[in-house]
Amino acid sequence: MNSFIYFDENTKIDIGCKVVLWKESPNYSFYTDGKYKARSSSDAMSQIKQCVMHHTVTYNAKQTYSGLVARGLSVTFIIEDDVNEDGCATVYQCLMIKDIGYSQKPVNNLGPGIEICYRPEAWQDKTLYSESNRKKYNVQDHSMMTDKIHNSNLTVFCPTEAQLTSAARIAFGVNGLCPSVELSFPKNKNGEYSKTIIPNVEQYSGLLGHYNITTNKIDPAGFNHSYVEWLAQRCKEES
Repeated sequence: MNSFIYFDENTKIDIGCKVVLWKESPNYSFYTDGKYKARSSSDAMSQIKQCVMHHTVTYNAKQTYSGLVARGLSVTFIIEDDVNEDGCATVYQCLMIKDIGYSQKPVNNLGPGIEICYRPEAWQDKTLYSESNRKKYNVQDHSMMTDKIHNSNLTVFCPTEAQLTSAARIAFGVNGLCPSVELSFPKNKNGEYSKTIIPNVEQYSGLLGHYNITTNKIDPAGFNHSYVEWLAQRCKEES
């Protein structure tokens, strides 16, 4: 089992969970499908300082990949909705970190995006993760919560612990490869995690949600920032 993510063909880091690369089956690669921009490793190292979390509004990685290709978009990582023996969800690396995916305009060039496969829309359908749907799409159960995003309260499904664990391990790996990406999310003046746009986002160094970039997005809804920060920092300390 591969557990490395790649900055370029020669530079990698072990993140301690299952990783399926763009050149491995099922070949979720934006080098052959979708929109991306190649750049040199040296240019990437000087530019990358962010890592952005998204939710997909799809059940699984196959749906996510197909949807991105159809929309002319791309992303560096997709996190499946499963659980492996290591307690993590499967990570698909669809581009090398050095290359530019198109998932978080206008900061695409500042770092990789992570798409987490789940449907948050409990506000319109609380049966999305019914037993029959979980069996149909082969996905996990998801808890619900009320999340306040852009100052609006929404009832949402949350990513699973396995998915959050994988997100944290990716963040740890990105930081290990690109030290300018700090392992923290933005907070407001009250010390709470910011769930709306932040000022001067292009100057920010660290982890972000898509809602920190634009008011047109609410992802990643139901996200546990403190757990991901804590685990990413712990992985770094233990590495």
